[in-house]
Amino acid sequence: MIRFVVLLLLAGFVVRTAVAVEFARSQLVIATQDGARHEIAVELAETDEQLMQGLMFRENLALDKGMLFLYPADRIPQMWMRNTPIPLDMLFLSGDGEVLATANNAVPYSEAIISPGIPAAAVLELNGEAIEVLGIEPGDRVEHPRLSRGQ
Repeated sequence: MIRFVVLLLLAGFVVRTAVAVEFARSQLVIATQDGARHEIAVELAETDEQLMQGLMFRENLALDKGMLFLYPADRIPQMWMRNTPIPLDMLFLSGDGEVLATANNAVPYSEAIISPGIPAAAVLELNGEAIEVLGIEPGDRVEHPRLSRGQ
């Protein structure tokens, strides 16, 4: 019984902690090579706490919404789907917003590491159908004021 109560308290702490993280909001544009432009409302993940939480615990994500993970320096991103009940697409971005690699339809709740295996300045997480529906592929561009390194 005591173990059960402790687990409930810990679960409540995790949920409260997840809800307590605040994210700044912004807009970006995904410009595909065929000339299409898709406006996306994003939350910005920059602090260690924000980067760790990401879209965990979200029950839904509209096609025109997402989260932009911004790193202070290029790194080989290692993403996962822990505590994430919805499938996500991921765009791995250069410092100037070029889509370097993609990961489609990441499996909800999976703890498998998702990585492009190359350095990236940012990662954009979108609805798990976005890459296919919007026709996004490597070489496309994400336009956002924070993605201007190298320009």
